[in-house]
Amino acid sequence: MNRVKLILVFFAFLGLSYQSFNKPVIGLFMQTSSDPNFPADQFTWVDACDVQHWQSEGAQIVPIYSSYSYEEIDYLLERVNGVHFPGGGADLWLNVANKTGFTDMTLKAQHILNRTLEWNSQGRFFPLQGTCLGLELITLAYSNYSQVLSDYNDDNICRPVEFLSYGKMYQNMSSFLKSFISNGQALYVYHHWGLSPKNFDKFMSKEFILTTQMRDFDDNIYVGSYEHKQYPIYAIQFHPEIERFNLLDGVNATHSPLQIETSKYFANFFVNQVRLNNHTFEDQELLERIAIYNFSPVHINGSFSQQEYFFNNNDTQHRISLNKTSQY
Repeated sequence: MNRVKLILVFFAFLGLSYQSFNKPVIGLFMQTSSDPNFPADQFTWVDACDVQHWQSEGAQIVPIYSSYSYEEIDYLLERVNGVHFPGGGADLWLNVANKTGFTDMTLKAQHILNRTLEWNSQGRFFPLQGTCLGLELITLAYSNYSQVLSDYNDDNICRPVEFLSYGKMYQNMSSFLKSFISNGQALYVYHHWGLSPKNFDKFMSKEFILTTQMRDFDDNIYVGSYEHKQYPIYAIQFHPEIERFNLLDGVNATHSPLQIETSKYFANFFVNQVRLNNHTFEDQELLERIAIYNFSPVHINGSFSQQEYFFNNNDTQHRISLNKTSQY
């Protein structure tokens, strides 16, 4: 049996398609825009770093707009191979000052998390990863408690982590990189909210493992990363994508060779998780129409992002339409 046949037999044994394994599709959950030039009620947004981070390891990207209906989100979840909640600055609460009331975006993220938990509990492997604001979304969504996050003072700096458990995400990281991220100024952070170890224990520890913790400017400890005990759900407070793909002078990532290798590790880990899901787009024309490469990122002077994507909620050309694509 030649090599091609062996590979096809291997895919069939795992229940995977060639497309999902070699061309995995990550659904990137788009946030409401926080840029005044692109009003939040008209545009959704993502930093181009998040797109480049996953594409660099061979993943395709499909936007999942937070302005989509629940039915439209479900339609895409049935077809993408995993979901990423990126970092950003969107409001998580209706009243940010008091941290009360979930925004529509937060409720949509909660729906995605619930679907992920449901499918994995049924033996249907479906990965989810959250970065920074994405960790905060997963935390709010799982705890269903609007006060679960605390205020922290830690922005635009690189920090080490303290390992508490290697879990699945770190178990194959080289001892050299583990030493680097636990002893050097290795991981870029930029956040004002975070999860305290105390609240992790109270609200998350039933199903999740605390893998690392970090300290802010005031020496307050916050959760650096956690993951589900059984399912492929991962959350990190730091930004590995910034280390490779945001080279603006004001961004205090060193972009050192070791930071680059660390960034690659995190991207490779999750993309390889996504490859293990067997969802496919039965309509390739639909995939090509809604994929991220139909859009162009822009650079806005004064922005902290090197490049950004903005998506018009009224754009029907590159959004799914259930009337046309499905009898959902």
